[in-house]
Amino acid sequence: MTANSTIKLPYLIQRVLFRDGSKHAEEGKQGVDALFTFDYMGSSEFEFGSLPKALKAMRKLKSAQWMVRTIAIDDRVAYLVGADEATDVASQFLADQLKPQSQRQGTTKEWTGILGTYCPESRDAPHYHAYHGWWSIDEDLPPFILFKQKDHAEAWLGAL
Repeated sequence: MTANSTIKLPYLIQRVLFRDGSKHAEEGKQGVDALFTFDYMGSSEFEFGSLPKALKAMRKLKSAQWMVRTIAIDDRVAYLVGADEATDVASQFLADQLKPQSQRQGTTKEWTGILGTYCPESRDAPHYHAYHGWWSIDEDLPPFILFKQKDHAEAWLGAL
């Protein structure tokens, strides 16, 4: 990648929250559904099959070589689970989302909450709520998910 190349950033991002899987496993939930819940995003893209399609795509591409990778933007760290070719996209996406909204290169369908999660003191994060992960569900991008905590990323990878 050259300094002048432009990477397409994700448009559809699903906010993710980690939950205690033991209680939900008792309710018959398995894998990712037992460990994570997805924040209501309010758009039809998130309600009519996008999440199952994105999960199926991740499972199809997952290989034994997949591992949790670390992305650091200044002093902010995220943990990536996804295809190798998603690393540059995920890095640029995180860097972009950590900027004030007026300085961002990309736009997302819905608010991600990344800036508020990493920088709750920011004036550009007025609706602060800490999220645990952000899942790129765009069909035309390599699949990936970012987490603020490594153990959440490891749990996702193990549940795939």
